[in-house]
Amino acid sequence: MKRLTDELETIQCFLKEAEEKAEMRDDNVKTWVKKVREEGYDIEDVMDEYLLHVAQHRQ
Repeated sequence: MKRLTDELETIQCFLKEAEEKAEMRDDNVKTWVKKVREEGYDIEDVMDEYLLHVAQHRQ
């Protein structure tokens, strides 16, 4: 989980920079950044659900 969290943080930093640069570029870059960001949010949701599942089964 720690490794995945670190990877997501790295991706978020990259996306922030790409998004800032995308304002000067075409809509394709903006669309790509949006889709990758949404996938990152989905991954975070799955990680949260997994941690909740693990915590519930430890009790």
